[in-house]
Amino acid sequence: MKRLVLSLVAVFAVAVSASAQMSIKLNSGSNKWGYGTPFTALVQQWDGSAFDVETVLHFPESGNPGYLPRESFYGIYVQDTKHRHRYCPGIVNAGDFNAKLNPLPIGVTKHEAGGHWKPVGIKGHGVAKADSPVRLRLQFIPAVEDATNSTLILSYAPKGKEWTEAWRYDAPANFAPNLIGLTADSFGGKYSFDPVVFDYFHIKGDGPAVSDKFDGKGPAVAEKFDRKGKIKQWKKLGEKRAEFNIPVQFEAKFVEGKNKFVFDRGDAADIAFSTRSTLLLNDSVSLKGTLTDYEGKPLLTLDETIKFNKEDETVVFKLPAEVIDRNGIYRFNVEASHKGGELGTYTLQFAVIDPRPMPTDFDNSSPYSMTWIEDFDAARRMGIRQGRGTWFPWNVPLNRKTGKYNFEKWMDKYMADSTVNNILQSGPVCASGMRDQTPESIEKCIEGYVSIITQAKERYGDAIQMAEFYNEPENWPIAPSQENEYLTMARVLTEITRRVHEKFPDMKIMSTGCTHINMAFIAQMAAVGGPDAADVISVHGYRNPGAPEFNHDDNVRAIKSLFPDKPIWMNEDGYLSTAPDYAPSYDDPETHPTASDEITQAVYLPRNWLSQLAAGYTWVNVFTPANAPQWNVTRYDQTHVRPGTCAIAALTRLLPHPKFIKRLTPKNRELWALQFESDGKTVTAIWSLRPRWSVQLPAGEVTQVQDIYGNVMNLKEKDGNLDLIVGQAPIYILGKLSKIADYKEYTGSVRPLPMLPQEREPTALTMELLPQVDGLKSPQIRVLLTNNTDKKMSGTLKGKFNDHIVKLYKKPLPESWKLVPVKSDRFELAPGASTEVDFKVVSSDPELPFDPYNNGPGFVAHWHIYGYFFAFQAKLNDGQTFDKVTIEGMALRGAPKLKDVKIDGNLDEWKDVPVFPDMHTRNTGLGRIWRGPSDHSPSFKIAWCDKGLLFASEVQDDIHHQIYNGSEMWRCDSIDLAIDPDYEHLSFVDYHVFTLGLNPKNKGANDSADVEKRKEQCYRRRA
Repeated sequence: MKRLVLSLVAVFAVAVSASAQMSIKLNSGSNKWGYGTPFTALVQQWDGSAFDVETVLHFPESGNPGYLPRESFYGIYVQDTKHRHRYCPGIVNAGDFNAKLNPLPIGVTKHEAGGHWKPVGIKGHGVAKADSPVRLRLQFIPAVEDATNSTLILSYAPKGKEWTEAWRYDAPANFAPNLIGLTADSFGGKYSFDPVVFDYFHIKGDGPAVSDKFDGKGPAVAEKFDRKGKIKQWKKLGEKRAEFNIPVQFEAKFVEGKNKFVFDRGDAADIAFSTRSTLLLNDSVSLKGTLTDYEGKPLLTLDETIKFNKEDETVVFKLPAEVIDRNGIYRFNVEASHKGGELGTYTLQFAVIDPRPMPTDFDNSSPYSMTWIEDFDAARRMGIRQGRGTWFPWNVPLNRKTGKYNFEKWMDKYMADSTVNNILQSGPVCASGMRDQTPESIEKCIEGYVSIITQAKERYGDAIQMAEFYNEPENWPIAPSQENEYLTMARVLTEITRRVHEKFPDMKIMSTGCTHINMAFIAQMAAVGGPDAADVISVHGYRNPGAPEFNHDDNVRAIKSLFPDKPIWMNEDGYLSTAPDYAPSYDDPETHPTASDEITQAVYLPRNWLSQLAAGYTWVNVFTPANAPQWNVTRYDQTHVRPGTCAIAALTRLLPHPKFIKRLTPKNRELWALQFESDGKTVTAIWSLRPRWSVQLPAGEVTQVQDIYGNVMNLKEKDGNLDLIVGQAPIYILGKLSKIADYKEYTGSVRPLPMLPQEREPTALTMELLPQVDGLKSPQIRVLLTNNTDKKMSGTLKGKFNDHIVKLYKKPLPESWKLVPVKSDRFELAPGASTEVDFKVVSSDPELPFDPYNNGPGFVAHWHIYGYFFAFQAKLNDGQTFDKVTIEGMALRGAPKLKDVKIDGNLDEWKDVPVFPDMHTRNTGLGRIWRGPSDHSPSFKIAWCDKGLLFASEVQDDIHHQIYNGSEMWRCDSIDLAIDPDYEHLSFVDYHVFTLGLNPKNKGANDSADVEKRKEQCYRRRA
């Protein structure tokens, strides 16, 4: 590679048009020398590989105080944001007060490892102003294995002259640039200069950046880079201090109005489309707008012509109210063309919801809340009545001299936006922590929290009726590295509650939102503070990507046993969703095992809320941070509104103050029907966990039926019943329904909308992956291929480990591991038939064999996601390909047979059975309270004998805490083992759960005082 890159120096040249140019005019320097200062630059993405980049640069004519002020520079820009290295080679005034240097010196500005700038003036190298423009070239040679450095080479050529190498530099070995482009900047805050003009940007290399002749046909300028780097884009850095003049043939974007692309049903929608061109002045562009529903059904076509009388022009597409008369998600595509040539396609995804009036007051009886609200108007229109935004020390800082908190910095604006929409706020308050657990430190912590709550209550009045103390102590301990963390937090919380009540008797203090349902903390809170330790008990959920319905009853019952009279707030919860362009394939199998698609996200959210409210939660929540679009249930970005917006709006409108009445289907059914009363109305929400159901409703008891988005459904009546096909999306039945007349699984052609991916019609060829383990050393993957057509199929199948989820691996995936077919990669399928093709793992490196019991290389352990991940591709003889990328991990471990085993707690006979060790993910992996194996270290083994499955476990724990018996043992130290014997047809309701635990109260009569024997084993069938 090194020889190849060097050989490029003498060979490439670029032909450009004299009118094709980009310029950067600097209005003010940065006035800072540190690495953190954003330079003024135009950059593209790079991947750390070798490159050779060239440009032509024209010197500015003048400036303040001259065309090259002290500590100013212009040229090529290259940066490694991970390791915090940045280099800007070109024309550099390293420190001369003469702002009109002639010749202009060749040099480099350096920032390495995040340090201050180090200007390099290269002696003997400069360009006379009369020799402008100058060609600049920078080469990068990455460090080879075990090398101590990478290499940067700068060359230049004044007008009409040959190349001269000016600088060859040993950059850090870890230098892996991910940004590359052109720059013009100064460190002097008052310095400025006329435009620095660049003729072109030409790059050679294998990375994602591309050349640009600056003729308007190159990469567009984007506010944010495409996350995968597939879309070629420029991005402007430091643009507040400079003017960029970039030739544009055509660029466009949709412009948000007050409604943020969430329109009220019954209103027409005006879609503003802003365009820009510097090269088509006095010329026209044709625009074709196409409106479709979410499924792609065409609804409307609009044609517009826009003439560029000036660089920026805007057209408004008017969508009639009668065309968007149903709640839901729509897509509006605009195709732009000029004289028959395509200029680009632009897509807007927007929502329509039912209008609702501005609430007249705060509503603490509404259960619906949202964490980190970005758009309060939109949240209010969706029916959100409670907000949750953290009061951090940096956004509500304390003036230690006065003891006053600076609410003006952030919170006043946040509260004003919230209050005008009558949305309550409750924290959480994360004001301070503790250095230790001395009485002085604890008292200081208590005083700090009481003070900020008091000042906030006095400032904002009824807009704050509850305040949450702290947040997720498992992940961010209030007293890091201290013993008895939970006990200390419980003591602090109890005292904060007491003191706040002395000042504001009606003010409610909420316990810290603990990660998931942390019964250890909740129990210690009750033990220390009693039933009045807090006014509200808060917990966090997060079941993604699993179904949301289960264990809420158990959790509420457990919390109520400790705090029987306190309301419970599920005050942080949500479902991760993939990006709109997410489409993993065999060639690009990037997958997100903890995330689901946006329709699943929208369907799961109301199911989650409804099942939580039915279980006894008083308030529910969705986590929607603006800076994490994968969590945001309402929108991915400004022009992509998610279906969750419509699902939330419909639920909160139908059930503004829900009170659970009863369940109309048995708990062990995959058909759920939960009935609520709200504001004088009775509403039953019905949905399926997996199969579709044909449901008959007593017609005389039903006043109306609405889909998940609140659209009225027209049902046919037969023999006094209404026929309803139910899928996984909730349907709302209005009326005092006494029963479901009849229901049975449905296999017909009707598929209720919206459909989850697994509900859609199967593709022509489908693949299902199953583990096939015949022994401890011979794990296999069985691929079940099914022909869903009426024609014969034949082809080949290939598979591989997923090599695009490296961030989730515990250790890197070995390149020596391959998947190979056990017999043949060929398959033949008759119409409607299925066949199996088995694969095994082989390693070409005898030092690194595949060992599924190692939990090391290539193994994913992330939150509650475990196993190996694969990608397969079937290629038919006619050239068609079908891909399968797994989103659920496979352990590929075998369970050996044990003979003459005794169930006695003695594991000597288990010595040859592989261990399933704890992988320290949630909560011990993320939590900072875990202090190593002696604190908590579980492992288990699985085997079998002629009588059935065998399970053994050893747990090392410095404190064993178990006070419950039977089915309640899960609340303390215990083991839950879930088993579904029909692994080819997994069920949400038909599997077995064993809870095993040790209770010291159940010692045998002859046991010594230090012996704990297993006297409790709870078996329960999941209902």
